[in-house]
Amino acid sequence: MVPNSLIKLNLDVGYIVIMQINKGPHYVLATGYTGNTISVNDPLYPATKAYDISTVVAGKTAIYKVPVTLLQEWSKLLIWDNYLSTAIKLWEIFHFFE
Repeated sequence: MVPNSLIKLNLDVGYIVIMQINKGPHYVLATGYTGNTISVNDPLYPATKAYDISTVVAGKTAIYKVPVTLLQEWSKLLIWDNYLSTAIKLWEIFHFFE
């Protein structure tokens, strides 16, 4: 758990930030901020797009750091997917002319 003062910093470095809102069992995913307004994805109230940082329960924020190795593996999959898609397209083009 991290203090509210570190929410913006963690968003800036790209970490996943989950916050408890309004002292209840209500959690949201923070997606960015402007000033003291935190942009969110709120599964309970989808129409709500932001909360003031004062509504975040102090010390009830979780930060998730995606391991670099996971990101590297994901990028390899994306590269492989691009190669595979290109190979399939080339195969379709060449077989079109047969």
